Amino acid sequence: MSTNLGNFTNDTKEIIFEWAKIVQEKYNSENYFRDILLIIEWDEAGLRQRNIPKAAILSLIRGVSDCSPFPANVQPPSNFIFSVVDTPDHQAHQTINNILSRLQVALSQSNKASLGRVYLVMAGKNNSFRISEVLNI
Repeated sequence: MSTNLGNFTNDTKEIIFEWAKIVQEKYNSENYFRDILLIIEWDEAGLRQRNIPKAAILSLIRGVSDCSPFPANVQPPSNFIFSVVDTPDHQAHQTINNILSRLQVALSQSNKASLGRVYLVMAGKNNSFRISEVLNI
């Protein structure tokens, strides 16, 4: 698990910091905050090889409650960063597991390229981050 944002583009880093500020205000008394960012760096060649439209994958992700494109106030909505919100009814980690399970079931094709790199980002106090990469999607 990494705490380094170095793998991301400057634009993505700006979005991550914008999101972190929001969750820091929401969970100001905790060390790590429960909301999670799901970031996908699409592999366009891998999508073509699998013959899977990106729109179909986005529908799978957006079809999960408590998950929405981030930032929410831009048009068109983001197609690579999603905010997963922790709620009393659904923990963010469970929502992430549901999304990843949907993707693995829908996209599982042996000997094919992945859809891209998938990261989970959690923010903590003082702009600290926990970043993990999800494999085999």
